[in-house]
Amino acid sequence: MSKKLGETSKLTAAIAPGVFAAGDLTPIVIDRLGFEDAIVHVRVGAATGTPTAQSVALKLQTGDAAAGSDMADVPGDAVPALTADNLEAELNLDLAGYKRYLQVIPTVAFTAGTTPKIPLAVTVALGAPRVIPA
Repeated sequence: MSKKLGETSKLTAAIAPGVFAAGDLTPIVIDRLGFEDAIVHVRVGAATGTPTAQSVALKLQTGDAAAGSDMADVPGDAVPALTADNLEAELNLDLAGYKRYLQVIPTVAFTAGTTPKIPLAVTVALGAPRVIPA
């Protein structure tokens, strides 16, 4: 059995798993130095608070500052909104043109309900390293 996948990829949280109310969440800045590709994976659980509609949308940002202070949206790279319970989606990325740091910005929105919240986690798998092992 080959164990080389770990030598050519790196998994990192973009949004740590949690239960979130409406609004933008604080993202984690990811250092992609040495990696040329990525997969963004998002998973939502069942919303609480009986909303009549829900949406979790993701956009990507990139910048040069490790603290994320200069992040700018990446046009065209976004995960389609998840609008029901217990869904997941992913987006394959070619990181050419991205700066050193990236972050995934989720926007959680609800219609109606009593203080609705939704379980959410976002993971980024970095791949195509310039140096092996990664």
